Amino acid sequence: MKKKLLGIGFLCLFGFGGVGQLNADMRFHGVSYTSFNKNAWMTENSYQSLLDIKNSGMDTVSLNFFWFQDNVNSSVISADYTRYSASKASVINAIQQSKSLGLKVILKPNVDLRDGNWRGHINASNTWFEGYKSFMNEWADVAESENVDVLCIGNEFSKTESWKNSWQSVASEVRGRYSGSITYGANWDHYKQVKWWDAVDYVGMSAYFPLATDPNANKDVMSAKWNSLAADMKSWKDSKGLDQQIMFTEAGYRSGDGAITAPYDFTMPLVEDLQEQADAYDALLGTMWDKDWWAGSMFWNWETDPNAGGSGTGFTPQGKPALEVLKYYASIPEPSSMMVAGIMLSGLIRVRRS
Repeated sequence: MKKKLLGIGFLCLFGFGGVGQLNADMRFHGVSYTSFNKNAWMTENSYQSLLDIKNSGMDTVSLNFFWFQDNVNSSVISADYTRYSASKASVINAIQQSKSLGLKVILKPNVDLRDGNWRGHINASNTWFEGYKSFMNEWADVAESENVDVLCIGNEFSKTESWKNSWQSVASEVRGRYSGSITYGANWDHYKQVKWWDAVDYVGMSAYFPLATDPNANKDVMSAKWNSLAADMKSWKDSKGLDQQIMFTEAGYRSGDGAITAPYDFTMPLVEDLQEQADAYDALLGTMWDKDWWAGSMFWNWETDPNAGGSGTGFTPQGKPALEVLKYYASIPEPSSMMVAGIMLSGLIRVRRS
């Protein structure tokens, strides 16, 4: 997909006849920081990557690490260092280093399957929930002792989400150990099926919504799709009487031509297109930034190698035009910091230069 580079736009402010303050709920502008090795977060490279996140203007890291169960019917969840589990010491080190840099921390323990199946296919059972509560309670203790800002109590367990009482029990046990905020990350196509959002503080989702069927769709098409998605989210949220903000516990796009047609697909063969990734980031943030009911997005994914990215078709924005988009929005005041006195924020506009 051939596109022209983006230029930085401007804020449009219009007259407004009242005085007030926009919603003061928390906003998180950050990335999903991933560990795929036992001690990846214990290295000098990892600290440099965290420093790069901070120096790029972002205020949050979502620490994503992975433990394992054998298959969809298993109930034993444990670290597997022959694969890519992170050690507890490594996770704690990443929390402490992030905090020392002034970053907010979202702790996001994940469960992967040794047989390669997706966690969304895990079958619920009483035995599974007992094993899962043991797993999550262990990380709730870490979150409490390390003063983590938000704990994600689950991610994309689509086939288990109908077990309302069991998930409420997970949340209740976590709250008995951890005094911070909690969220749950539903898959992009399943967040409306969760019936226990009142048990968490943020309505979380992996926001890998397809933005177009045409792989050559431009940013206007992407933005129009995000406007439609945002309106649908807000309508659904209001219809359910949910007071919580919506958080994108994950969102992201590979830097490849056509990635926007299936953002969740990490196996699809693609030809490098760095600008498509940047446009997709811009469409999401340009649509969502001034929504006071939106808590922000954790873009997938930032790697422990500070020299990662720059080229290729992977998810990371490191060294790519998408990073400049993240930096740009980091320079824009979030709605909660905008004092409205005779003016109103109408939107964030990025213009395409010829």
